[in-house]
Amino acid sequence: MFSHKLAVVLVLSGVAFTQPLQAQSLNTAAATFLNITPGSRPNAMGSAQTALAEDLFALYYNPAGIADLQRGSAGFFRHNLWGKAGFPLTFVGGVLATKVGVVGVAFNNLNLDSSSPFGDTINSYERAFQLSLARKMGSNVALGGSLKLVRSKLGGFQDGSDFSANAIAVDFGLLVRNVLPHLTWSRRNDSFPQRFREFGRKRFQGLAFGLALLNSGPDGLTFVDNRQKDPLPQRLKLGIAFNAVDTDEVGLLLALDIDKFLVHRSANGEPDGFVKSWFTSWGNGLDDFRLGAEIEIYHVFAFRFGRDASLNFRSDTGTGVHDWTYGFGIVPEWARLNIVRRKFPTGVGIEKWVADFSLTY
Repeated sequence: MFSHKLAVVLVLSGVAFTQPLQAQSLNTAAATFLNITPGSRPNAMGSAQTALAEDLFALYYNPAGIADLQRGSAGFFRHNLWGKAGFPLTFVGGVLATKVGVVGVAFNNLNLDSSSPFGDTINSYERAFQLSLARKMGSNVALGGSLKLVRSKLGGFQDGSDFSANAIAVDFGLLVRNVLPHLTWSRRNDSFPQRFREFGRKRFQGLAFGLALLNSGPDGLTFVDNRQKDPLPQRLKLGIAFNAVDTDEVGLLLALDIDKFLVHRSANGEPDGFVKSWFTSWGNGLDDFRLGAEIEIYHVFAFRFGRDASLNFRSDTGTGVHDWTYGFGIVPEWARLNIVRRKFPTGVGIEKWVADFSLTY
C-alpha cells in the first residue's frame, strides 16, 4: 500500500499538470504549479510582464508593479487546465495603498482531485498564500517583495491517510520606468472627449525595465522522507517594455521577457542549495523567451498578441514548445474584462478561451 501511495505522490506533486520547465528542472523542483501564469491580459501577451506589470496580477509577475496602484483593486482568474477533465487553477488577489506602501494579498490554488490507478479517490491540491509590499523609490523606480506560504496536500486514500508539505518562499521585484521618454510618440487631441480619456490608465513613457526573483529561499517541500526535500521553482526574470505610441486614439505597447529557472540537481542526485543554484543552473542556457504586444483603441478597447516559448524543454519529438497567444479586453481603469485564447499548459495543453475580471475603487 505504501509503495503505491508514494507513486501517486510523486506523480501529482510533479509537473504533470503544469507548464514545462527545462528538462533538469523537471526532476528537481516541487510545487511547479507556481509556474502556471494567471491573468488573461498577461497570457494574451505571451506572459511577457516583468517590466509591464501594472495591475493586481503584478502580485504574480513582479511585486514592484503594484507600487503604482494608489487605489484599491481586486480581481479573479480561474481556468481548468485540462478542459472538462478538470484540475482548476484559481488566482484571487487584491491591493490597497497604505502609509507604508501598497500592500497586496493573493491566493493561488490548483485543485488536483482525481482517481488513481490503484482505486483511490485522490483529494489533493497545491496552493500558495502571498503577502506583498511595494514602494516607489522616486518617480521612476519601484521596489517590491512578497512572502509566500506554499502548501501541498494529497489525501483520500482508502485507509484514510494523507500526505502534506509546507514551505516558505520570497519574491523580489524591481521596476525602472520612464527611461528615454522621448522615444514614445505621444500626442493629445484637444477635441477628444474627456470622458474617454478618463477611462485610460496612466502609462510610462519611453522604456521600462523589470527584474524579478520568484519563489526563492532555502525551504522546500517534503512529502515522505524528511531527508529528501525538493526546492521550489526559483526563477529569475528580466523584462523590457516599450511604450511606442501613446495618443488619444491609439496606443501601442511592446514587451520582451527572458526567464531562467535557478534550480539544479548535482550528479549524486541531491538538489543544490538555492544560492548555489544561481551559479550551477546555467548549463542549458536560458529557459523561456516571451514576446507581447498590446494595441489600445480610444482608451477603452485593447487587442493583444504574444509568443511564449520554452527554449530548453524538449518533448518526445525532440523539439521545443511554444504558443502563439492572443486576446482582447475592455480596459477602463475602474473595471476591466480581459479574455485570452491560449494553451494551458504552454505548448502541450488544451487551447481555449479564458477570462478574468478586476475592479478598482
